[in-house]
Amino acid sequence: MGNHTRVNEDHWDDSTPLWRYMDVYGFLSLITGEKLKFTSLSEFEDGFEGRMPLQNEVTLSLDFTDMSQSFARPVSEIDDLRNRLEAVRKNTWVTSWQQLDSECSLMWRVYGSRQNGVAIKTTAGNLLGALDSDYNYIAGPVQYINYAKEKVPDETDVSFSFHKQHGYFAEQEFRVAVTDTEQSSVDKPKLIGLDLSKALERVVISPWAGEWQLEALKRVVESLGIEPRLVRHSSIMKVGEK
Repeated sequence: MGNHTRVNEDHWDDSTPLWRYMDVYGFLSLITGEKLKFTSLSEFEDGFEGRMPLQNEVTLSLDFTDMSQSFARPVSEIDDLRNRLEAVRKNTWVTSWQQLDSECSLMWRVYGSRQNGVAIKTTAGNLLGALDSDYNYIAGPVQYINYAKEKVPDETDVSFSFHKQHGYFAEQEFRVAVTDTEQSSVDKPKLIGLDLSKALERVVISPWAGEWQLEALKRVVESLGIEPRLVRHSSIMKVGEK
């Protein structure tokens, strides 16, 4: 297992189940290239990703140790922190998973591309053990807060990168992050090697997919040396199954 730092450790361990939803093309790209896509935080849909909540700015503005100091000092400190966090956002690359025991209907609808969707199930320990060991990773579940009313308690780059607006709470995101200051283009994903034999516990095809799609996917994975028995149809809409 490569080097990694764990955050929010009270909420997970190596046995924690993780899911990643994608369309079939993303899945085929993963299993043929054996590389996992990491996206820059600056490219995430949520514009608050990695940024400082309002209450953190308010706290910094009021944090005077010497009231005779000019008000320009705290303003400058806030600007410096903003600029640093903006650089961190661009240089932090993340792969997002859902931390949940079973399949999620919402995730199938949002990320599963209807009948062309595929979900991968693994555990946190297996995922970290399968990633290219040349990198230093930061891993853990995201904490959700109200960015207008709450603050990030620990004002570190890592802490800001592992908080998200409460409106995304249903995603129950677990992320693995890596820092790379050398990749110049943030609009292109960073691809990191993944040992599929360690990472893949189960491959689940969309609940809207037909039986022929399931069989076709089994043939494809078998041709790539992956056990076809790992591939199964979603049971989320089947009564009495898990």
